[in-house]
Amino acid sequence: ECFEKADLAALTTQGQAEYYRKKYPHCAHKIFISPNVMPARIERAPDLALDGRLHIVFAGRLYGSRSPKPLIEALDILRATRPEILTKLRFDFYGNAQADALELLSRAPDVLHYHGHVSFAEANAAQHAADLVLAIEPDSQHPLIKGTLLSKITDCMAQGQRMLAITPSGSETERLCKEGYGWAVPPSNPKELSECLIELVSGVYKLRYATPKEPEQFYAVTPVIHDLLQHMRGLLVKTHAA
Repeated sequence: ECFEKADLAALTTQGQAEYYRKKYPHCAHKIFISPNVMPARIERAPDLALDGRLHIVFAGRLYGSRSPKPLIEALDILRATRPEILTKLRFDFYGNAQADALELLSRAPDVLHYHGHVSFAEANAAQHAADLVLAIEPDSQHPLIKGTLLSKITDCMAQGQRMLAITPSGSETERLCKEGYGWAVPPSNPKELSECLIELVSGVYKLRYATPKEPEQFYAVTPVIHDLLQHMRGLLVKTHAA
């Protein structure tokens, strides 16, 4: 009903737009993309206070299929096969977690520290100080799940900060990681995640001092506002003509 009655329908990602264009082909001409914008770019200095360890921070809620299980399984693989790698890693988790996620976190290797609920300012500061921001997305192949882009992803882009994403294959997050914003591993493959961590640890110096990729202007405030205004002006012209 919303698509039927609307003159225009704005969706935030290409994946979402494609899903609804196929679902409602007679409304496809109304659909356009207006992405969630990233904040102003923040210059950040590398944090070298962790004695050479690769510092990875997760800030968010853990529930349902948004689970730390793939990461913990990857850490268990490293504990069994490459224990020296664990001495070069530190994970800090901030935010609420459901009982099943808490139980998993309690059994994780001691390189993973769970801090529970903290203020937004504290979580934000922790992410800024990290070498990598961890994104954990639901393990789902549904087009709308894969077509969702978390705000922390655009935040990372704005901050020139790379991410490690546990995300389904074909997701919007995976696409951005492949464009140079980080590393993406599917939730179903903890072995691949363990191998990714080994590679990241071996390149810590390069990771910390590499020049960040310039964020896509597609997600910047000014172009998004300009595009919205263009669509609104088009509606005004159409209304006056009628």
